[in-house]
Amino acid sequence: MNSKQDENSAINATIEYRGETLEQLRMRRAMVAVKLDFQKEALQSKAQQVIGEHSGKGSVLGAVLGTSTSKYPLVGYMLTGLKVARVAFNIIRLFRRKR
Repeated sequence: MNSKQDENSAINATIEYRGETLEQLRMRRAMVAVKLDFQKEALQSKAQQVIGEHSGKGSVLGAVLGTSTSKYPLVGYMLTGLKVARVAFNIIRLFRRKR
């Protein structure tokens, strides 16, 4: 019976969580930011490899992704987004019902 009482007291015991200090939260945020930077850099290097492999003259992927490797990467990304959006809107327009 003693073990039964121990089980009940363990179940009914309240666990006190004191939280984290501001210093700990700042440290965690900094660590996450560093991890994100490393992952972003790894992803960019993989993307460069894919672009390099598929950037032939007749390659569609090279034509679309090649714009993002220009001298001004932000402009390249915007142009790529516009190309993709234009294609997506054309596809949506095909499936839209006529009223």
